[in-house]
Amino acid sequence: MSYKLTVTSRAKQDRDNALEWFRINYSQAYAARWYEGIAQAVESLRKNPMRCHKAHESGRFPFDVFELLHGSKRNKYRILFRIVGNSVVVLHLRHSAQQDLGPEDI
Repeated sequence: MSYKLTVTSRAKQDRDNALEWFRINYSQAYAARWYEGIAQAVESLRKNPMRCHKAHESGRFPFDVFELLHGSKRNKYRILFRIVGNSVVVLHLRHSAQQDLGPEDI
């Protein structure tokens, strides 16, 4: 089964902010590799989003929030999303060291 994929404007903003941070603090090449990797990870949610576990802050919401981890070591990102029928809605991209997702973030 293939799921419809929607990336919220907030998640796009998160992605663009992280990309800019990598450009400034690492290099253009590193930022491009990171962007390609996160884009592939998000796209992979079309095929089997149920392989991912619930995010630890899922209980704060009236719906389940799942996460897919991307990256390693210090640059691990959490792709936070929900499943609505046959659709996946990407809510946020957050660095693993960032504060937990709260209701005010949705």
